[in-house]
Amino acid sequence: MKTPTTAASPLALLALALLAPACDEPKSDASKAAPSASAAAAVAATAPLAAPPPPPPAPTATWKKKNAADCKAHPATIDFGDDKALEAEVRRKLGKEKEPITPADLARVKSINLMSSQVHQIDPCIFPMFTSIKDLFFGPGEYEDLTPIQKLTTLEGLGIASSPVKDLRPIEGLKRMDRLDVSHTLINDEQLKSIGSLVNLTELTLDENAISDLTPLGNLKKLQRLSLKRTQVSNLLPIAQLKTLKFLYIAETKVSDITPVQPLVSGGMKLIEN
Repeated sequence: MKTPTTAASPLALLALALLAPACDEPKSDASKAAPSASAAAAVAATAPLAAPPPPPPAPTATWKKKNAADCKAHPATIDFGDDKALEAEVRRKLGKEKEPITPADLARVKSINLMSSQVHQIDPCIFPMFTSIKDLFFGPGEYEDLTPIQKLTTLEGLGIASSPVKDLRPIEGLKRMDRLDVSHTLINDEQLKSIGSLVNLTELTLDENAISDLTPLGNLKKLQRLSLKRTQVSNLLPIAQLKTLKFLYIAETKVSDITPVQPLVSGGMKLIEN
């Protein structure tokens, strides 16, 4: 005898109905997303990289040119303004880190070296107060007026190389001058007359200037070292009587005849031609 088929209960049918769709459920979104992410990576790999934005321009240093009329008659303290290099050098020489600097302090300074700094101007309000200065060396820069140092009669060494200085008359009265470097400036033969008045010079550097006539240098009877490199000089006769000369540099000049200084060479002077 056949066993009669048992009818499924309503609860069993409901459970099957709920489970059946789960079997047809599509794979998770993650499995769909994987190909999309790979495709995006492939596109990104072939796309050109965007150029980084250019860096912002460096701020331009500003400075205000001073005139003698801008200077206070009797300042209690020194205002260096935006000349940080000069202030740092003065403080270093005085051993003052933060204290106010007075005119009396400047009068005690014996030397200033600004050769590693860009010099915009020889400050007319400050430099006249260096009344005991002996050595003053400026770096390359835009300064061209030497008037602020014309009364520094204690000055023995001066360097103004690589500047647009073209007038040396302000230093004619500095008779103690012993060493002078005016290389790579704008001086010419006319300015050599001013140099010729500095009769105590022992070292003179005139390299890379538009000079040709050495006649004014015949007055420098104490001169020991003279450099004329890369100038227009061709005739050494004007300095043939400088018996104190120990070194003469004439590389890249127009000199072709050293006969005038041959007696100096025979006496021990070193002639450097290259």
